[in-house]
Amino acid sequence: MAQENQKCLKELESIHEELNRDGYVKMAEVLLRNGADPIIADADGCTPLHNLSKRFYYNDEDYGQLTEILLKVSREKGYQVDIQDKLGQTPLHLAVRNHMVDETEVLLRCGADPNLADKEGLTPLHIISKNFDMRFLPDNHFLLKKFFKINDEMQQTIQIDAQDNEGRTPLQWAVGDLNPDVVDVLLDRGANLSNFVFPHGKDFCKEYNIINHAHWNKLKPASGALTVVERLEKRGYDLVRSDVMTVIEFFAKYELFEQSSDLEKWLHDDEEFTFEAKKVMINLSLSLHDLIQLPPEKASKQLTYTDYLKFARSYDLWKLSKSYQEACSMNLCEKMSRGFFRRWALDSILELTRYQLPILCCEIVIQKLKNDDLCNLRDEGE
Repeated sequence: MAQENQKCLKELESIHEELNRDGYVKMAEVLLRNGADPIIADADGCTPLHNLSKRFYYNDEDYGQLTEILLKVSREKGYQVDIQDKLGQTPLHLAVRNHMVDETEVLLRCGADPNLADKEGLTPLHIISKNFDMRFLPDNHFLLKKFFKINDEMQQTIQIDAQDNEGRTPLQWAVGDLNPDVVDVLLDRGANLSNFVFPHGKDFCKEYNIINHAHWNKLKPASGALTVVERLEKRGYDLVRSDVMTVIEFFAKYELFEQSSDLEKWLHDDEEFTFEAKKVMINLSLSLHDLIQLPPEKASKQLTYTDYLKFARSYDLWKLSKSYQEACSMNLCEKMSRGFFRRWALDSILELTRYQLPILCCEIVIQKLKNDDLCNLRDEGE
């Protein structure tokens, strides 16, 4: 009978959409009360609780209720909340990975260990911090705040600077995955910036495969990268040359800048684009058309990197005809990043000229170069 109940419980997991919430939860409870084992594992070491936590589901209140029942029966039978699968993942690891807010809360309030690491050394905090997923941004920091709030109420100390098997902290993951809001939350909660090492190479934007995204959407990672840098610097972190090179290489690799001045002229002169761009607002006082017309120096006085990131996340570029989306995105990337490239190009030019050229002359040279040209200075100077 118990085996039959176990089979029914497994089948019930797969037909959730066909049942109303109350019916689903009550039926599961009946099966569990009649012998279904709440922690029986499959070949991967996953229990029913693991499988519930794997499901991406925005309105996860019903899953949270079922989780409560599974945990209640498990505790009555003396089972642990933090059972791990073959990868060392607990249900809490999977719940935060899939952004299941209600289930995360239930697990934490039922005693799940927020500091337990999987076989890669990843704690739930690592996973939240590195979870760069287009479905979750910009709300990923909401889960992080909720995570800290619940643990505060449970008087559970979080190891905020825990290192994974490769020595990376949650803060390094958040920076590497271009999560500025998560960076702020971690720093507010005491993440150690004095020993922070900026992620380089493969660790910078590791989780975000930009190649699979349309060209018009390149504004999002470009603004994300510069916003992360800006947030770190505001907290007292001093960029070193290798950090700057990482950001520049990122822009160069994915061509996150405008390569032709003809493109900008086309946007300025095209009447249809002008008509469409005037209807897209960056903020209450600045339209997209206004921004396109502004030179980078003036644009930098009206908009921050965060403003560009908010606009990129809004998907307002979708309001433009497809033929304008890429050109507009590239123009905004160029305009937004101009100050960053100019700021660091001066050192490269001085090195190339062995400090023989006056700074004023260097600045005149920089003024005439586009961002991709400034990127090339990096190669010449190394």
